Amino acid sequence: MGCGPALEFGLKKGFVTMVLTFIALRSYTIGLGLHRVHQWYETGSQMTEAIFSVQHPYYTVPWRDHDLMLIKLSKPVGLSETIQTIHIASKCPETGTMCSVSGWGQYPDSLQCVHIPVVLEEYCKAVYEESYHDSMFCAGGEGHKDSCPVRDSDSWQSSVRAASFPVEVTPPEPLEKVALQWAAVQEARIPPKGTGNHFPDVPLRIRKRIADGFPCNPHSQPWMAALFDNYTQYCAGVLVHPQWVLSAAHCWRPSYTIVLGLHGLYDWFEPGSQIIQACFSVQHPDHLNSSRDSDLMLIKLNTPVVESDTIKTIPIASRCPTSGTRCRTSGWGQLLNGYDYPYYLQCAIIPVVSEKICRFELESYYDDSMFCAGGEGYQDVCLSDSGGPLVCGGVLQGLVSWGFKPCGEPGVPSVFTNLCKFKEWINEVIQTT
Repeated sequence: MGCGPALEFGLKKGFVTMVLTFIALRSYTIGLGLHRVHQWYETGSQMTEAIFSVQHPYYTVPWRDHDLMLIKLSKPVGLSETIQTIHIASKCPETGTMCSVSGWGQYPDSLQCVHIPVVLEEYCKAVYEESYHDSMFCAGGEGHKDSCPVRDSDSWQSSVRAASFPVEVTPPEPLEKVALQWAAVQEARIPPKGTGNHFPDVPLRIRKRIADGFPCNPHSQPWMAALFDNYTQYCAGVLVHPQWVLSAAHCWRPSYTIVLGLHGLYDWFEPGSQIIQACFSVQHPDHLNSSRDSDLMLIKLNTPVVESDTIKTIPIASRCPTSGTRCRTSGWGQLLNGYDYPYYLQCAIIPVVSEKICRFELESYYDDSMFCAGGEGYQDVCLSDSGGPLVCGGVLQGLVSWGFKPCGEPGVPSVFTNLCKFKEWINEVIQTT
């Protein structure tokens, strides 16, 4: 619903508070007293500049705790009926308290308001797992009311930092069951099936979950490789030889920064991890004339890795996948909500789909160099999972290749490179290059 006029507040006449996530600017243009977001010069509004801001010292990208900063306005604002300050709470929120969130997220012209309840702390912890921190709390999950991202940020305009998708809790239901019920909320959020490829022909530089998966046990997927471009993880890969990583051909770059032995995506210097450069890669020759077929490449590391408890190779399947086989995929790709990403490696267990269904779903895009898996519930691979593994029975069966928008649509599988068709080529490249 729309709000009445006015009410986005500062803390003092010269300060504004806001959430930090992915907003780190050298200067700011701040509009106060607005109802319609682009009516900058309406009576009652003030435009002001700012060049000084202070982040909380404990806030560190990409963590989400201590997510606040103060911005000092270049000059104090004049308070009026449309511009006022607001007091900061002295007491922490109580479960069930109804709160108001407001903002222009995704993307109305007029300021929007919603009333949402504060959620039980134990439930907040169960839903957000390792991402939870005592500097945050959860609110919402009542009906379809929620906050939304603001353009290129996955933060939003309110200084009340409510988390995104809690559901109604009826004690004394076990928290494990409650956490699983969270997925049911997503159904109303999934738009109709699109025809686009959510793993583009030219891969986007998008920050890294396996949609609707679960955190992997630390280092349980020791063959997992993360490919970085300018410190942004854009694809995944699989260690198949001490000096070779297998990935999707559409993840090609002139050079690569590859990190192995990770659980937390940016724990580059933790014991057990290795950072290795690579400047030589070989795409499968049949991929050069196609955007989807034969989607694999080998990347030769500049130096061989030292295998350990956290870094190991995995054998490639000799037999092609059987329909109904349940396999594990893993990655740091986009979450089911469409704009968030995990810090820790995510896993999902998905079934191989029959060739008949795969052909039906992919239509003219189908090629025997690929196979389908997934479509069970909301578990799926998504953006930045490209090149990651599908492991069946302890061997590498496929690589994440492409899929349909949106990720995680029930009944719609994703597409994997069928590695049983390429084992001879892979071995030849490794042995002769």
